[in-house]
Amino acid sequence: MPLSPDHLRPRRLQTVQARAFTIIEMMAAAAISIVLIGTLLTMVNHITKIWVQASSNIESFGAATATFNTMTRKLSQAVLNTYWSYDNPQRPTKYVRASELHFVVGKTSQLLGLPEVQYPGSAIFFQAPLGRTLDGKTSKLTSRLNATGFFTVFGDTPSVPSVVQSVVPARPRFRLYEWMEPTGDLSVYSAPTGMDWFKADASQGSASDNLSVMGSNLIGFFILAEYPQPNGTWKRSYSYNSRDAANEDTLNQLPPRLRIVLAAIDDASASRLAAKYGSAAPPVAPPSGKFVNPDEFESDLENWKTALQGQVPKVNWRIFSTTIQIPNSRWSVQ
Repeated sequence: MPLSPDHLRPRRLQTVQARAFTIIEMMAAAAISIVLIGTLLTMVNHITKIWVQASSNIESFGAATATFNTMTRKLSQAVLNTYWSYDNPQRPTKYVRASELHFVVGKTSQLLGLPEVQYPGSAIFFQAPLGRTLDGKTSKLTSRLNATGFFTVFGDTPSVPSVVQSVVPARPRFRLYEWMEPTGDLSVYSAPTGMDWFKADASQGSASDNLSVMGSNLIGFFILAEYPQPNGTWKRSYSYNSRDAANEDTLNQLPPRLRIVLAAIDDASASRLAAKYGSAAPPVAPPSGKFVNPDEFESDLENWKTALQGQVPKVNWRIFSTTIQIPNSRWSVQ
């Protein structure tokens, strides 16, 4: 079909005029963007705080867990090397248990004769084959006998040289101490009665070469000794002395079980407490009237947890608890 003249004419191009954003629309978009950015920054800040707190908790409570495990492992190695002897070598009438070693649990302030506000909770002293010696010639004898013990202390950083005391800031903290006497210095044999073999040295603090910090920010340490009685029941006690001649049940015997509780806070919490209380011990340890009656142990523990939850300033805390067996006990009720 022939083309008409209209088909040969160029078509008129249609143009579309673009519509620009108004100032109101741009301001609304900017406001929405600011809100979104603010929400994003708030979320990032919140996540960062959670991460920092979690990292701090992992570091602080991870160290406390390692300390707790190390301490309980050493406690389970306690020995007395008990043997049977005559009650009177000149005129014997019966056999009795005998030992030159010693196992004792009690309040730290009573065992060491020091203020309870700085030495709260329980202390324990005993002998175990831990292998510490100052003689390099026998360093490979890893089963050498040592006298050792554990207790908590509140105070400043120990062993700070006098030349830097004015520069190093004070760090009042609760700390778990380990006292360990090397094999060559065992004084338990020279003190067959009483507690002089550990008291004189362990109560010196940083002046003793045998005292070292096991962990910081450990605010409470309590021990219950558990042992069977002739009537078949079990007795629990916060005090135990294998040299107590007045108690034939425990004389020269190791308790078969120990119930151990250790509480820890993180360093950020310790810093907040130090800012509020300074060099004075903050009230995070249980009051002196608690952890005295063994029958109230569980209720005392729950009350302590409640008190820590309501602490001002807020503290992050963990409580470690376990019951360990002492294989060398070989308990006898006869």
